[in-house]
Amino acid sequence: MAGVRKGQRILEEDVETGMSDLKSKIEKILKSELDLPDDEISSLSERLLSPLTHYVEEKEWFRALVENSIDILMIVDERGNIKYISPSIERISGYSRDSLIGKNVFTFAHPDEVEYIYSKLLYLLQNPGVPETIEFRARHKDGYWVEVEAVGKNLLNTPVRGIVVTMRDITQIKRMEREFRVLADYSPFGIYVCRGDRIIYVNRLAEKQSGYSSGDLLKMNFSELLPEPSRCRFLKYIGDLESGNLVEKIRRRDGKEIWAQINFFNTEWQGDEATFFAVADITELKVLEKMLKDRNELMMLINSILRHDILNDLTAILGLIEAYESLHDESILEKIKSRILDASKMIKRMKELEVLISEGGELKPVEVRSVVEEVKAKHDAEVRLMGNCRFMADDAIYSVFDNLIRNAINHGKSEIVEISCEQNEDFCETRVADYGEGIPDEIKEKIFERGTRFGEGGVMGLGLYIVRKVIERYGGRVRVEDNYPKGTVFVLELKRAPC
Repeated sequence: MAGVRKGQRILEEDVETGMSDLKSKIEKILKSELDLPDDEISSLSERLLSPLTHYVEEKEWFRALVENSIDILMIVDERGNIKYISPSIERISGYSRDSLIGKNVFTFAHPDEVEYIYSKLLYLLQNPGVPETIEFRARHKDGYWVEVEAVGKNLLNTPVRGIVVTMRDITQIKRMEREFRVLADYSPFGIYVCRGDRIIYVNRLAEKQSGYSSGDLLKMNFSELLPEPSRCRFLKYIGDLESGNLVEKIRRRDGKEIWAQINFFNTEWQGDEATFFAVADITELKVLEKMLKDRNELMMLINSILRHDILNDLTAILGLIEAYESLHDESILEKIKSRILDASKMIKRMKELEVLISEGGELKPVEVRSVVEEVKAKHDAEVRLMGNCRFMADDAIYSVFDNLIRNAINHGKSEIVEISCEQNEDFCETRVADYGEGIPDEIKEKIFERGTRFGEGGVMGLGLYIVRKVIERYGGRVRVEDNYPKGTVFVLELKRAPC
C-alpha cells in the first residue's frame, strides 16, 4: 500500500507539472498573436484551460476514489479476461493487481461454481446494461477460499468496452450467517427474517409450524401466513414499532389455524434493514386457557343450578308442609318426601358432574325419553312426549328440562306441556311447547339473559340462563318461538349421538 500511495503522489506531481507547462506554452502563443497585457494573457489562458483542468481533476478524483475503495472494481472482456482491477484486490486475494491483468476470472473460481459463474456471464452478454448479482468462492493466493459477492453490468458497447464488476468480501458475513443458521435450527421458536413483508430466511421450525417448505416460504410475505382479516391490522401494528409482541392466529398450509405468540424487532440482515420474527406455537396453552375458563364457568353454572333448583324444591316443600298442617292429608307427606328425594338426587347429580368436570369428563349419549319421564314426575301439569332421540349431553340436561317445564307451568300458566323430537344426520331438535300466556316479543331477545323479569314480577332469567349455558356447552343452540294458537315453544338443537 505504501507503494500505491507513493505512485499516487508522483502521478499528482506529474499532472500538476504538465498543466503548468501547458499553460506556459499557451501564454507564449497568445503573446505572439495578441497585443495584450500579461495579466489579460494569463486570465485568457486560464479560461482556455478551465474545461481541461476540470476534466483532469474529475479523472484524478475518480481514480483516487476507485483505488482507495474497500470494494473491488474490475473490468473484464466478453471471455472473462481481466482488463482492469483496483488495488483493493491485493488485500482480499493476496495477488498483486499487475499479476492479475490478462488472467481469466474462471482460473480463480471454485471448481463447483465455474458453470454457475459462466451462466451469469452469458446472461450479462445477452442483457447489456442490466445488472446481475452473484455470490461465489474465489481462491486466495495462500490456497483458501474467499466468499465474494459481485454485481456485474455489460458496458461492452460503451466507451468502457468491458463488463464492469464490483465485488466485496463477504466471508465473515457468510460465516456469521452459517453460525446463526445452526443456532436458529435449534431454537424453540420459528424464525422468520423479512425485508419489508417479504420472507428472506426461515429456520426448520418455521417450516414445521407453517406446513410450508422453506422454498415456498421464501416466495411469500409473512402477513400471508395470517388469516386475511388480520393482515392489515398486523402490518399497521408492526409498522409503528421498532420491536414488540402480539398474539395472532397463523393459518397452516393444510388450512388448520394455530395460535402464535409473535415477537419481532427491526435489525440488519446481510447489510440491509430487516425485521426478525420469533414465533412460538401457543395453541396448547390457548386450549388449556379455554378449558380452565370453560371449567370455571361450568362450576359457576353448577352452583347456579343448585341454588336455583334446590330453592325451588325447598319452596315447594315449604308450601306442602303448610298444606299438611292445614289439611293433615297423609298423601301430602308422600309429596314432601318425593320433593326431598328430588332435591337430594339433584345434589348428587351435580356432585357427580363436578367430579366429571374436574377429571375432564366428556359428554355421553342421553335419551330424551328417559330424561323427560323422570323430570315430569316432579310436576302436576300434564307433560306429553312425542317421539324420541339420543343426543350428546351430561347430567345437567335434567336441569334443562326441569327448568323449561317449570317455566311453562309457573310463568306461562300452562296446564299442558308438549315435548316433541325430530332428528337428522347431525342434530336432534327437541321442542318444548306450552299453551300458556306466551312471552312478549320485546322480551324474547333477552329471555336467556341472567335476571330477566316480566309478568307478575317473576324472575325467569336464572332458569333460562342455565338452560342456554348448558346447551351451549354441549355445542348446541336454543331459541324461543311463539306457539299457536297461543303459548311459547323453546327449541333445543343438540348434536345427535352416534348410533
